[in-house]
Amino acid sequence: MEALSIPGRFIAPSCSANGRTAGTSDQSSPNGTFKIVPLIETTAAVLNAQEIIQASDRVIAIAFGCEDFVGDRGGAHDPDGRSIFTPRALVAMAAEANEVQAIDTVHIKVHDLEDLEKNLRLAQILGFDGMLVLHPKELLLVHQYFSPNDEQVEEAREMLRLYDVAVESNKGFAVVNGKFIGPSMVRAAKQILARHAAIVDSGE
Repeated sequence: MEALSIPGRFIAPSCSANGRTAGTSDQSSPNGTFKIVPLIETTAAVLNAQEIIQASDRVIAIAFGCEDFVGDRGGAHDPDGRSIFTPRALVAMAAEANEVQAIDTVHIKVHDLEDLEKNLRLAQILGFDGMLVLHPKELLLVHQYFSPNDEQVEEAREMLRLYDVAVESNKGFAVVNGKFIGPSMVRAAKQILARHAAIVDSGE
């Protein structure tokens, strides 16, 4: 399988261990030519996701590929997605630990939008930042779940404002809508605003 190249991005398939695919891509192109998104689709890749991310400073995200993973493991899909829950979680955690984007696997039942929404809710819970898409009809729901809405943006701004006030008052924490706001939630608020700004800048 050849890699998928789109402007400024290089999707590296079937990465396994020690970042071999990412590393090869890094050496074969001049610095700055591509950003790399390794596709994690084998058991070895899932278990070595951190090494793959760290193989090149061009890696900006990792994506999970469920079909090849299930085949590589010799397993099968089940209606509740239990067979791929653990690798999805591990891929999302590896991305978060290394501060790159986590892209969830494709939804193979392209005409079942109800099932797609169920998977999008789980993807959000696991910490994914986006999802690979097979069919244009899936785009509206995917955008809905991964693009911050106006309410989320305003809440994030208010959270940061109140946290700044708390820090200036030597409190170190704030409370928004009855919720304790500490450093981890501040980081999440900054991520929401950064994603919102990137979407606005892209004109989407």
